[in-house]
Amino acid sequence: MQIRPWPALLLALAGLLPLRPAASAEPGRLPDNAIPEHYTIRVTPDTARMTLQGEARIRVRLKAPAREIVLNATDLDIRRAALDGRPAHIALDARTETLTLGFAKPVSAGLHTLRIDYRGKILRTPSGVFVLEYRDPDGRARQMLTTQFEPGDARRFAPLWDEPARKARFDIELVIPAGQVAVSNMPLRSKSPQPGGRQLLRFQTTPRMSSYLLHLSVGDLERLSRVVDGVDIGVVTRRGFKAQGELALQAAADVLRYYKDYFGQPYPLPKLDLIAAPGTSQTFGAMENWGAILFFESVLLFDPERSSESYRRLIFRLVAHEVAHQWFGNLVTMQWWDDLWLNEAFATWMQSKVTSVLHPQWQPQLDVALTIRERALQSDAGAATHPIIQPVPDVRAADQAFDSIAYNKGASVIQMIEALAGPEDFRAGLQRYMREHAYGNAVTDDLWSALAAASGADIARVAHDFTLQPGVPLLHLESSACQDGATALTLSVGRFETGPKAPQALGWTLPAMLQIGNGGPVQPLLLAPNLPASPRFAGCGAALANAGGSGYYRSAYGPQAAQALVSNFATLPALDQMVLLSDAWALAQNGDAPPGDWFGLAARLPPDAEPALLRQLAQTLTTIDWLYRGQPEQQALFRSFARSRLQPAFARIGWLPAAGEDANMAVLRETLIEALGRFDDPAVIAEARARYERAASDPAALPAAIAEAALTLVAIHADAATWERLAARAAASSSDLQKRQHYGALGGARDPALAHRALDAALAGEAGPVYGIELISSVAEAHPELAFRFALEHEAAIQAGVESQAQWSFIPGLARMSADAATAAALRDYIDQRIPATLRATAQRALAAIESRRRVSEQQLPAMSDWLHHWQGG
Repeated sequence: MQIRPWPALLLALAGLLPLRPAASAEPGRLPDNAIPEHYTIRVTPDTARMTLQGEARIRVRLKAPAREIVLNATDLDIRRAALDGRPAHIALDARTETLTLGFAKPVSAGLHTLRIDYRGKILRTPSGVFVLEYRDPDGRARQMLTTQFEPGDARRFAPLWDEPARKARFDIELVIPAGQVAVSNMPLRSKSPQPGGRQLLRFQTTPRMSSYLLHLSVGDLERLSRVVDGVDIGVVTRRGFKAQGELALQAAADVLRYYKDYFGQPYPLPKLDLIAAPGTSQTFGAMENWGAILFFESVLLFDPERSSESYRRLIFRLVAHEVAHQWFGNLVTMQWWDDLWLNEAFATWMQSKVTSVLHPQWQPQLDVALTIRERALQSDAGAATHPIIQPVPDVRAADQAFDSIAYNKGASVIQMIEALAGPEDFRAGLQRYMREHAYGNAVTDDLWSALAAASGADIARVAHDFTLQPGVPLLHLESSACQDGATALTLSVGRFETGPKAPQALGWTLPAMLQIGNGGPVQPLLLAPNLPASPRFAGCGAALANAGGSGYYRSAYGPQAAQALVSNFATLPALDQMVLLSDAWALAQNGDAPPGDWFGLAARLPPDAEPALLRQLAQTLTTIDWLYRGQPEQQALFRSFARSRLQPAFARIGWLPAAGEDANMAVLRETLIEALGRFDDPAVIAEARARYERAASDPAALPAAIAEAALTLVAIHADAATWERLAARAAASSSDLQKRQHYGALGGARDPALAHRALDAALAGEAGPVYGIELISSVAEAHPELAFRFALEHEAAIQAGVESQAQWSFIPGLARMSADAATAAALRDYIDQRIPATLRATAQRALAAIESRRRVSEQQLPAMSDWLHHWQGG
């Protein structure tokens, strides 16, 4: 603890400071006696010295008399502080990240003005206030100053109450060199010259908002904009790149109109900027700062020469996600980080909902099943799962809460509850929730209350089971019998687990979506926890346990019910086929069903199946291929099977699009090229290499639609000379997207010597401070054991380049793709010895993934190999 000007103990003994806090506080949170109402914060950044000069004037209300005020501060040098002009004693505590201001006499309840002069640090990693370095197209070195404050780094910018519920209004003032451009949450109010060739910028007052949503960006910037329904929407880029913002600008305009109508609340700020920053981060791709959303360039800007169709869709989804946060998260904010899902799950769900309205041709409901739902089920079935709503003891532990459970399981549960309540009643409930809590904070039960009031349904009974306890329900459709023109089902519900069986017994009130016969009506049925059911439905036919895929559960079928579905598989809608394939593979991995069940369904997919189904097939085949690492003969046999499944589809669509081709084929083409190259298809590898080489003189040989897929294959199968050429191209590029694509590919080289070369290059700074970490991560995708051992050997040097939010997760995450017992043991030791107990969640998830993969390799691969040998024998 740093104390100025006298030791706190002496002051307390003299009766000038209390020995105990003057106001109550929950552990890990600030005392609740002081309520900030308005901040005026003036900062002068100095990137040459990497410092920030600041002055904060805060209007604060005390609920009761007090001799001290406690607020947050991290890495700030507090020069002086005064309340209503009276000097305060200053105590900084680095451990709790707090600043305590003590007063010789009690301060009365009511409104006061606090002034604090301070100096802060500018960082080189994406935390707090930081600098990103880049080269413009002419090769000149440039810098962009920007900020990232979620979940608790606004306290690096200024001393303040850095908790979601401590909302206040902000006036931001900025002193920067004349000629530079700055962006903040609100439009510029005034600009005035200052001595020394500088300028003072004052921005308009924000609405009441949480501190983690503050933002500043400064640099040689330009802006592309348009006005939509009275809102000035802009894309802000480094100079020379704004033309690449057209796609994102159109996406923002489209989704803003939709959200305004859907939420029944207009966007509440006068402007909305999407800010493109060069570089990358280990923890985030975009941040929803109110009115000033920060993205990294590679996920916002669309370069026609380098961006594929999958990038086009990624940009739309991310813009839709972050703009949704302007309502869910910014207008209405969670009370504390244990309700983080109220922000992230709803933004994830809304990105899919708006895509289904604005771009139905992309078939987003299939992508939801392929990505969001499936990722949630995989994470939630493992040993390191947790409830959606989980205790977060302090803001540093909040970093651990940003995971697949909060985002993907939360979104999947929302989808299920929307189906339960009905879309119109669900929407009415959301609108009620927005009206009741606008500019304030909420907890999850506030949402359930609003939905129940709108729909009349007991939403909380289902919702509590899925948000307050972990795990994946498993619906057993044990039998299906046709009797007198009706189908009698036998159902029961258990738990699907991929790790060791949990000691606690769980039960769910389960909204099952049943269907009898292809095209029959979907029959909703609410199943009571841990009770079997024997419903009877009109009509006969194959019975589906999760028709339409809206239910958050796995499904298992008895022998006769399963055979009926297999026989009818080709006629089912693509979404139902996808759910059946996902569940069959999950059960096979877990030993709950023979692998032949999945292989048999996969063999029934024709080459002209829906593109999303073929992408799912390629994804699962890639997962199986990874399980065969270290077994070259068996892996070669498996790759032969994998090629046989994918080659006919690729032969049908080819390397280049046909005139008028469905855009979904373009995404499939990328997937198939990369997958077949990974499965050692010699023709695909040769063609990728040839096109990459020809592209140097003939760009048409490698159009953007296939460029990244071809680059990936060239890097995977690279020799030393090829690897060095790719690395030189990455280093010389001024395109952030090209850098990210190349460094992401370089680490994937199969040759272990080249993987070592990549790690050494990262540590030596050849890729720069930002992309060095990216390069290490990409090595870990192909060589997790090597990358993890390297990180342990060079822990201090690597951690110096890791941003604060990833401090406890980056190194453990390098091992997550392994299936090696020794690596699991080393990771377990690292967790026990190096990571504080409250900050282990992310590392524990990496460990659980290794253990799960190892179990599948040991217990299920023999049966898969038997099936493959039978297939090979014809």
